[in-house]
Amino acid sequence: MDFDTFRPILSGLVGGLVVYLLTYSGRKPAATEGGRRLLIYGLGIRIFTAILIPSSLFIAYAAAHAHPDQAILAVCIAAAFFSYQVFFVSLAYDNDNIYYRSPIGGNHVIPWPDVVEVGYSWLMQSYYLRTKQVRRIWCSNMLRGYNELEEFIPKKADKLFHPELKSYSEAHIN
Repeated sequence: MDFDTFRPILSGLVGGLVVYLLTYSGRKPAATEGGRRLLIYGLGIRIFTAILIPSSLFIAYAAAHAHPDQAILAVCIAAAFFSYQVFFVSLAYDNDNIYYRSPIGGNHVIPWPDVVEVGYSWLMQSYYLRTKQVRRIWCSNMLRGYNELEEFIPKKADKLFHPELKSYSEAHIN
């Protein structure tokens, strides 16, 4: 057997290992600052993203010189690149507020009662918060402290949307 037979299997295993290691950072506890939990990307995802930036720039360059049919696809791929999220967006929360900063969206201190929807995207494998101030705040499962947030959000959502309940467990018993 030659190496070409095992190449797809090997690349799949390597890709799976990379994704596992990147999502592993979501299991690490959130950094704290006072009473706030800071959801940040770990060093591994930052390094991985920094390595991918040159390829993203190449795709954007290629899109500028591509056939018009291919240019739209190349621009969409380059635009979907998540380095913006990793390096320039910050998210923190405490019992009273969400603290969100984005170069495009600005700085926001959002009281939890201003959250109009708490959702979970099966496709993205992460929660999102829709608020009066920000259309959607995505909470990537690659953020340090994601597991803590995953436990916190349903409890907070029940208190926001079902204030008559005394505890999260009552919502699942009834």
